[in-house]
Amino acid sequence: MINDLLLVGGIEVVNTARLRAYMETVGTPLTSGADDVCACDALSHETFEHAPYTTPDDPDSPAPWYDPDVPESADFVGFLPLAFEGIDDYPVRRTVTGAVLGGGALGPARVQARTIVVSGILLGATCCAVEYGLHWLGEALQGCTGSACGGDCVQMLNCCPGDEEPTEFLARHRRTYRRVALTQGPTVTARAGDGSCAAGQCSSGADIVSVEFVLTAATPWAWTDEQPSPSSSPDSPSPPASSRSSARSPPRTSSSW
Repeated sequence: MINDLLLVGGIEVVNTARLRAYMETVGTPLTSGADDVCACDALSHETFEHAPYTTPDDPDSPAPWYDPDVPESADFVGFLPLAFEGIDDYPVRRTVTGAVLGGGALGPARVQARTIVVSGILLGATCCAVEYGLHWLGEALQGCTGSACGGDCVQMLNCCPGDEEPTEFLARHRRTYRRVALTQGPTVTARAGDGSCAAGQCSSGADIVSVEFVLTAATPWAWTDEQPSPSSSPDSPSPPASSRSSARSPPRTSSSW
């Protein structure tokens, strides 16, 4: 998986193509520019069939956090991901207990929930904008709530775009984790920068806020988009579309490939 896209319950939390565009037009306290951000260079607004990314308040392609009633939202640049931990771990464990006559006894293989630890920094042109972004991030990650909520879908990409058309690329390389919920955070782990929040002059600069949050996928497999059944044909009724997991799951499930 790559760190350039993260959608939680359909809400775009990470999009490095959007972030890099806003770094140029809105500005950040970073001394490096958008070209220095370690991200997938082939990713762009065209990949997602969006209008060009200009500014967060652009009516043709507004940022997901933009709120016309909150001016600070137009100065928030976004979340720059630094690490996604737990994405590549195979989620099957088995216990080993000592045998009476020596050696060990293997327990059954059990599928574990997947724990995804995401860390990164919040960027903006003012410290008020960064504080707004921190609040928005917490709200965006909440997803569905209540006793009837079984978690949300979380979508990522497994590689950078190649020569495919955007629709084909997303259909082949978008991955979805199901029954996912925020289980910790967002937690502020560090704050640095040359902003003047302590003096109450929020328009003079911005702090760089490092945050971390934990998502837990009760269903740990990454699923591809739904694919038509290969047995369907134009001359016969099409059966329901099926989806498949991009990781090999135990043989007893029908979602493995």
